[in-house]
Amino acid sequence: MSFEWILVIAAGIAFNILIRLITPGFGSYRIGIDSMPTVPIVVGYLFGLSAGFWSGIIIGFSMILRSKRLEYLPLVVVANAMIGILSSFFTSWSLFPLAILMIFIYHLFGLVVINIVSELRPGFFIFVALNTITTLILVYFVSLIL
Repeated sequence: MSFEWILVIAAGIAFNILIRLITPGFGSYRIGIDSMPTVPIVVGYLFGLSAGFWSGIIIGFSMILRSKRLEYLPLVVVANAMIGILSSFFTSWSLFPLAILMIFIYHLFGLVVINIVSELRPGFFIFVALNTITTLILVYFVSLIL
C-alpha cells in the first residue's frame, strides 16, 4: 500500500502552522484559513476511502496545534473524516466541482450540528466564508499540478 497521502497531510499541517506563524495579530480573524477540509477532499479523491478517512482524522486532530477552541474538536474530526470518505466516491468528477460539493456538505453538517448542540454565532459565518475561499484556492492550485 502506498503512503504518499501522508505527504499531503504533512503539507496540510505545515500550511496550517505557517498561517498561524505569519498571522499572529489576526487573532480569531484567521479562523477558517487552514487546510481543513482541503486535505481530506484531495486525499480521498486521489488515494481512496481508507486514506481519505485517515487524513480526515489526522488533519482534524491537527486542530490541537493551532486552536484554543477544542470544544469543536469532535465535530471537526468527524466532519473531516466524512468528507475524506465521501470524496473517494466521486473520482469520476473533476476535483474543483467535487471540492465545491464537499465544502457545501462539510459546512452544512457543521451548521446542523452546531445549531443542535449550542448557539449559532455570527463568527460561524465568517469561518464558513474564509474556509470556503481558502479551500477553493488550495484545491485550485492542487488541480493545476494534477
